[in-house]
Amino acid sequence: MDVFEEHDAAYLQLILNEISLHEVKIDKVRAAYILEKRMDFKEATFDNWVEFAQRGGSRKLDASAEYVPKWSERWCLSLNL
Repeated sequence: MDVFEEHDAAYLQLILNEISLHEVKIDKVRAAYILEKRMDFKEATFDNWVEFAQRGGSRKLDASAEYVPKWSERWCLSLNL
């Protein structure tokens, strides 16, 4: 989170390009949530990536942290940061 907060505006396009190269859909969902909701960026790319959000399982913002019962409806993520 610190890297996103410190460098998000200067490197937004680079961040989006790099994440677009990843095959793992949950990475796109997590990054889009952070950039859209935490950093307040509006990008058309996020509207494409939201299709990768899915209900069910234990999809968490931080994969290594415990699940918490607070979530994003749009991104279908437990907000466990």
